[in-house]
Amino acid sequence: MSQRTLMEDYQALLQCGKSDQATRRLELVLQIPNQHPVALVSAGLAALQKGALDQAFLALAEANTSLACQGETAALLAHTLLQKGEPQTAYDFLADPANPTRNTPAVRLLRLRALTALPGVKPVQLIEQLPYVNSADELAVLLKQLPPRLWGHVEFDPASQEIRGWALDTRHPQAPVKLTLTLGDRQQSITANLPSPLLAKSVNGGRHGGIRFRLPTPVGRVRLCCTDGSEMLGSPLAAVEPLPPAPVATPAEAVEPVVDVLIPIYRGSEASLACIHSVLDSLDANQTPMNLVVLDDESPEPELSQALRELAEAGRIELHRSPANLGFIRNMNRGMALHRARDVVWLNADARVCDDWLDKLREAAYYAADVATATPFSNNGELLSFPESRKSHTMPTLDEQRTLHREAAGDTAPPPEIEVGCGFCFYIKRRALEQVGLLDEIQLKRGYGEETDWCLRAKAQGWRHVAAQRAFVAHRGGVSFGAEKLERVAFNNAILRERYPGAERAFERFYRHDPLKPYRQRLQRRRLTELGERLAAVKASATVIPVDRLHLLMALGADQLTFVLAYQQADAALKIELRVFDLGLPLLLDYRLPADGEQLLEDLHHLRPSALDYVQPERCPSLLQGLPERIGVPYRLVDPVVADAPSAVIRFCEGATEQRTAFATLATSLLMNLPLVTVTHGTSLAPLKTAAAPRLGHILIADTLTDPRLAQAWLKVVRLSRRQGLACRFLLIRRTPWERSLLASGNVSPLIELSGIPGSRIPALSGCTLALSLEASPTSAWLAPQIARHTALPLYAPAGLVATEADTYPLSQLPAPLNALLRDALPDRFLHD
Repeated sequence: MSQRTLMEDYQALLQCGKSDQATRRLELVLQIPNQHPVALVSAGLAALQKGALDQAFLALAEANTSLACQGETAALLAHTLLQKGEPQTAYDFLADPANPTRNTPAVRLLRLRALTALPGVKPVQLIEQLPYVNSADELAVLLKQLPPRLWGHVEFDPASQEIRGWALDTRHPQAPVKLTLTLGDRQQSITANLPSPLLAKSVNGGRHGGIRFRLPTPVGRVRLCCTDGSEMLGSPLAAVEPLPPAPVATPAEAVEPVVDVLIPIYRGSEASLACIHSVLDSLDANQTPMNLVVLDDESPEPELSQALRELAEAGRIELHRSPANLGFIRNMNRGMALHRARDVVWLNADARVCDDWLDKLREAAYYAADVATATPFSNNGELLSFPESRKSHTMPTLDEQRTLHREAAGDTAPPPEIEVGCGFCFYIKRRALEQVGLLDEIQLKRGYGEETDWCLRAKAQGWRHVAAQRAFVAHRGGVSFGAEKLERVAFNNAILRERYPGAERAFERFYRHDPLKPYRQRLQRRRLTELGERLAAVKASATVIPVDRLHLLMALGADQLTFVLAYQQADAALKIELRVFDLGLPLLLDYRLPADGEQLLEDLHHLRPSALDYVQPERCPSLLQGLPERIGVPYRLVDPVVADAPSAVIRFCEGATEQRTAFATLATSLLMNLPLVTVTHGTSLAPLKTAAAPRLGHILIADTLTDPRLAQAWLKVVRLSRRQGLACRFLLIRRTPWERSLLASGNVSPLIELSGIPGSRIPALSGCTLALSLEASPTSAWLAPQIARHTALPLYAPAGLVATEADTYPLSQLPAPLNALLRDALPDRFLHD
């Protein structure tokens, strides 16, 4: 029988009401690799219909990972979370920027349902969503939760010169709404009596409530008010003649040396004024003459507008205030059109510049004749983010920023080409601007993504974009638009995907290959001396740890280590990740040994660790064992397991000054293995204790399964559980060589990572009621107590001295069905109960 026929057979059996046979067919399909993801969706739906929410979450979470771009799967998973009473978790998952489906119709609708279900959600949070509703279903969700009154939204379409929108009085939904239109000093009454598809799910069925009328000529400020005088959402409107993005027929070079620095202002008084003053403070440090142009887009903060007027009256800024809120794109277009003989710089109101920032930007922009734009490094600058591309980092202090800017200036390489610039700080040459044209204010909505559209238009005409890697501009991010950003990004990105079908793939390819990494790494190394002094002041040691152990603990929410050397074998090379946290922006350096061995030694000499702490030293490659001697520092052992280690490992461990363990009961055995190395122990991380034995839900495998004997014990348990039909599944918390065999049993699921949801919460959301370890002889490297604590689950383990110290439950206290199964499968685990 073909694979497709199996799935069709499942559907046919389901429709005939033969649920038991259908379930068996689905189990067969789940074993077929290329049908597995789709079968998981069917399994999740079946579980939802039965009310088996834990099972539904498990199946749909795994399916979402395999079908990452299918919004329906993400929506089903979020629906499951809502059914489980987890609206905040559902919202965080659907709204996370890493979720590629966040603008699909199904996800948009579920995100709004999750938002309305949040405890304590305020009407203002729902009102913020009204301008962005795409369907009658979305609007119905919002109106149902908003208090009864007149609701609506209007906007100006610059292409047609029309005002469009909708209005509905939810107290009297059958009556068309009357509004007052104000054009300058003229007023007239209008009725929202046109059909409105957005109101199709309202009581009036969308038969009225629509607003659409054309303005005879651009009139500037337009107001639409309710009969009580309150303004409609979206009003006042800036009904101005659109500036088309068409290029100038005969573009010319900028003939004025002055550069217009354009700062668009809307809200955020403190950040906006700090940005302006940072530019003013940098005037003397730059040889490039600049004119600071502030574009007040009818800020709703009176104190901010007053401060801007005072700066303008003092002659420190050139101020322009919009007649009504234009939105970022129209505001910037009018700023760029003010002085058409000058280059321009966009500068976000939540950015901060320092020293000779403009000179460095101009230098990069004029590196070659075909360069259109230059964008500096920043803590929050998309592709130009430092120290990690596309990651937002905390805004540095001014002193830290100045240090980074000074160190960045030491890079003498030519500016590297990038796919697109980033609008937080964006130098545009006038010749490029005149040839490519202004921003698209006709199709794109208000803000976000407009610089990407412009850069791609420029690229199509032969222009290039570069990174100004010799400059560093700080950027907070999101001050002006706040909660609206998600919707604006989603709307404009959909247009960009349609216009430039290959651009997203090119962007992702650039990100994967990361040609900016060598530039970031050079800047990182210029920080080493200063960071080394700070590390030495607090006598910080460096933790040498396997990558898999580090990532496991970080995924479960363990405390971030300050100074880390994480390693893993990759093909013929040993990959090293050096990380320093908690001292401003993170230090992130990567190496491949043996090729980069001398570089690693040099960098460690600069960072001056007080000691090296080797976690599970028996796993440490020989290439790293010589580090303490080469850099002249002592070393310690953390959680060593050296009883059966090779002689070379024993010799390395014997040179340590100390061996540390979380378990006092292991001190004697550790001393027997390494009698000359002092043992110290801390307080073991006790797992969660509960008043009574939990119900038998799903089970978290709390063992890391690096020992073949332990892995075989788990295989025996899960297979017997499957044969006996035990009503639980086992969750595998990390990758292991035994993963394929365990998953093939049919009742083991991988613990899935989901964007927006902390890894420590996934086990409980999956229905895990306990963590289980089958380790009969725990060593110092036993992680089960930490895993249980971080996932907030009670830990059950074979009785023994270490288990007692860790305050675990004995296996005899497990729920009866699981207790009986383990006694059959592994009777030796009960010897000390």
